[in-house]
Amino acid sequence: MLTTKIVVVTQRDEWEGHYRLYEALLSGAMVMSDQMLILSRLGLLENGTSVIEFDSETSLISLAQYYLDHNSERQAIAARGRQIAMSRHRSSCNIWNMLFFLISEYIQIF
Repeated sequence: MLTTKIVVVTQRDEWEGHYRLYEALLSGAMVMSDQMLILSRLGLLENGTSVIEFDSETSLISLAQYYLDHNSERQAIAARGRQIAMSRHRSSCNIWNMLFFLISEYIQIF
């Protein structure tokens, strides 16, 4: 993994933020993921800054090629993703984030 430049992660909507995503971010490689709903709403990861989201096979291929050709951009995104994972991938952080999300969803219902 130390020489990996890009890691592609795909997850079902209910499993966004799965440990595999954080393992990929912690590897130091730039992470590309299918579109994420929960993590972006929580402000944890931002498309184009800490992770790259794709919405089709075609966009995955073109984005991967772009970032393979643009090392400094890829490395900056990888570093930001790793920084977020290092600061947020703890059990206590995950519990507070989920509680915040559930409370905000509950308030919207009423």
